[in-house]
Amino acid sequence: MADNSKPAASDNPGGGLVVMVMMLFPAVAYIVGLVAMPHPVSVSASRTQDRAALEGDVLLKASPTPRLPANANFGGKITVLGLDVPDAPATLGARVPLTFYFRADGEMQEAWKVFLHVDSQAGRYRIHGDHFPPQGYSTDKWRKGDMIADRHQLWIPLDAQKGTYDVWMGFYDPAHEDDRLPLTPTDGVASDNQNRVKLGTLTVQ
Repeated sequence: MADNSKPAASDNPGGGLVVMVMMLFPAVAYIVGLVAMPHPVSVSASRTQDRAALEGDVLLKASPTPRLPANANFGGKITVLGLDVPDAPATLGARVPLTFYFRADGEMQEAWKVFLHVDSQAGRYRIHGDHFPPQGYSTDKWRKGDMIADRHQLWIPLDAQKGTYDVWMGFYDPAHEDDRLPLTPTDGVASDNQNRVKLGTLTVQ
C-alpha cells in the first residue's frame, strides 16, 4: 500500500535551511544598513590631503614666474599671482592648457570654485571654464603660504567667434553663485565691479 503522507520537517533538511536563512535575513539587512549609512566626517579629517603627492605639480616649492604676472588679492584669502597661456593661437574645437598661479594668504573653511570668463572683445560671446582647483586640493585644504599651480584645460567651442578674448577670473561659492570672494583693487591690475580680475588675452583663430 503506497504511503501518500507528506514528509515530516525533520525528513527535509533543505527546508530547515530555508527557514534559517529567512530568519537571518532581517538581521543581515540591518547590519548592512548600518555600514552603508553615511557618517559625519570631522572637519580635521575632511582637511587631510596627501601633500607629498602634490608637491612639484600642484604645490610649488618656489615662487612661480607666470608669463602673465598679476598681484590680485581676493578677500584677504587668495592672491592670484598670474597666468600661463600658450604662445600659439587657439583653434576651434581644441583644448587650451591654462595654468593659474595662486597663493594662500590664510586658511579657509570654504571650498571656493574658480569662475573663468573668456570674453570676446569683438562681440557678446563668452567661453566658460568654471572649475575647482586641481586634484581635489580644494581651497578649504590650503595652508597659509601655499603656492598652487592650477592647470586647467579650456575647451574652445566649435561655434566660438574668432578673434581676441579677455581672460577674466574670480572665486565663488558653488552653493550660492552670487556669493563671490571680493576683489581688493590693486594698481596695475585690470578689474571691474564684478569681483573678477583680467589676467590677459587669448587669441582664437
